Amino acid sequence: MKVCFFANFGKTLFYDAIGRVLRERGHEVVWMTPSARWNERLLKGGGRREHLLDLSTQMSWRDGKTLSAQEEDHLAGLESRCDLSVNDMITMDRALRLMPDGRARAYLAMVERESRSFFQRTRPDVVLGEATWGWELMAGAVARDLGIGQFCFSSVRFPSERVAFSNGYRDQRLFPVRPRLESDRSEAERLLDAFRARPVKPLYEASNAALPTFRHHWLAEATALLSGAEKGNPQARSLFSRVASRGAMLRNLIQQRLFPPFEGVPAAPRKPFALVLLHVQPESTIDAYGSAHMDQIDNVAMLARVLPATHEIYVKEHPSAAGDRGGDYYRRLKSIPGVRLIQPRADTFSLIREAWLVMSVAGSACYEAGLLGVPAATLAPLFFSDLMIAPQVTPKSEGVRSLSDKVAAFNAVSAEVHRERAVALIADVLRCSFPAIVSDPASNPACIDRENLSNLADGIEGLHAMSPNGDGRVADMAAGWR
Repeated sequence: MKVCFFANFGKTLFYDAIGRVLRERGHEVVWMTPSARWNERLLKGGGRREHLLDLSTQMSWRDGKTLSAQEEDHLAGLESRCDLSVNDMITMDRALRLMPDGRARAYLAMVERESRSFFQRTRPDVVLGEATWGWELMAGAVARDLGIGQFCFSSVRFPSERVAFSNGYRDQRLFPVRPRLESDRSEAERLLDAFRARPVKPLYEASNAALPTFRHHWLAEATALLSGAEKGNPQARSLFSRVASRGAMLRNLIQQRLFPPFEGVPAAPRKPFALVLLHVQPESTIDAYGSAHMDQIDNVAMLARVLPATHEIYVKEHPSAAGDRGGDYYRRLKSIPGVRLIQPRADTFSLIREAWLVMSVAGSACYEAGLLGVPAATLAPLFFSDLMIAPQVTPKSEGVRSLSDKVAAFNAVSAEVHRERAVALIADVLRCSFPAIVSDPASNPACIDRENLSNLADGIEGLHAMSPNGDGRVADMAAGWR
């Protein structure tokens, strides 16, 4: 088996550690990197130059020259085959969308050309990494176009501390890493009963909820920027931009302390309410999975338009977003009719159990609500959509009656049926996942423990083996995960 990894800032060290285990097992590993910094780091770690593609060596895109008609036709052909447009790739990428349009398009055209040549030369069986940056999205589209399995590591959220492989930039489909076991159903029942008795947030989410503090790897990032090691990588923010964003975060935190925008949960008896959970932003769940709904204020406003007059909207800030948003953002939210801005530290599970509807773009809270048998809806289709009031709900296209009817239909289903759906989904998730941590060594050193790396290597081998021909080809696995 030959695996291609996408280098991604500090996670590159994590992927490199997995690659070492795979090489020990006789597999080959090749790399795509966005900058000389990570290319050189991989070479020093034993990587072979012919196995690495450093995109930063191609600098012609920086002049922003208009693409030729032939180049545009070539990209349009890829779009038609891969269901992802160049414009969407630019919009999803927090760096490219700030660039002049011509330069962003030229960069993605370069990535398309270089990644296609690299894949055709190295012929990997599986491509692994994230699908957040524009170059990852484009290279992933090229891989799928060539029939190469392209997957992202995905936390399954529940059960906690398990990882699966999802289909590219979406978290809509998970892929099996082993056959079904007779024990899957009984284990799913046990997990569901334990969760309903005492709901617990996923470990990664609990650890992310701490207030921002100084991190030592910031010094390494600053050194790399000043030395020019990230030259040619449009995703590498300038030192000035990073300092400015930290300053803005500090200012927002002080402002929130002096003029709190949040209120406590209203005292009982309460009006029926829809609970909306905000996402940290920028972040892949909102900018990639839910890219069509990345304007979270607009999402709340659209929900308010179709909410019954007897109901309110409780908007709850993400605990990890402390300082990310300024006072004007919250004032705009509170100006929407029927909106209450709830304390980030309010107990989410208590609110979920009482909510008329739980809604987010692609958040874990909707999955948790579905497991608890509470009506929930995501704006993006996800692997747990079977537990929602509909596979995908878009407030812009709903009416008051339409949304209320969906909630009523969900509530009319018996508790036994809701339980059976949850058990079936958890059993499938178990088949598609394995115990592991996906992180970077600076944030969570346990991610490079030998046992964790071995579990991840086992998972990659299982993914490859479970494809019908044992080659991980997307075309053969497109039927999905169940």
